[in-house]
Amino acid sequence: VMPGVLMIESLAQTGAVYILNQDEFKGKTAYFGGIDQVKFKRMVKPGETIRFEVMMEKIKGPVGISVGSAYVGDEVVCTGKLTFIIK
Repeated sequence: VMPGVLMIESLAQTGAVYILNQDEFKGKTAYFGGIDQVKFKRMVKPGETIRFEVMMEKIKGPVGISVGSAYVGDEVVCTGKLTFIIK
């Protein structure tokens, strides 16, 4: 079983990889600032493959908000908004 806290961490890591690959943020560090509106749709069972997708909603200065989703196949198993700070 994939714990919810690890799905959130995986979404945060996915967002960090995305944002730190942008030219303006190369060489910086992304810090996880918070989560909001998280919903877990169902349990992820052993043997299932999870796909994580993150879209940047807003970046203003060093603070950004992204929206992430975790999927098993085409089914959404977790969604949420993630706040991050870049230093």
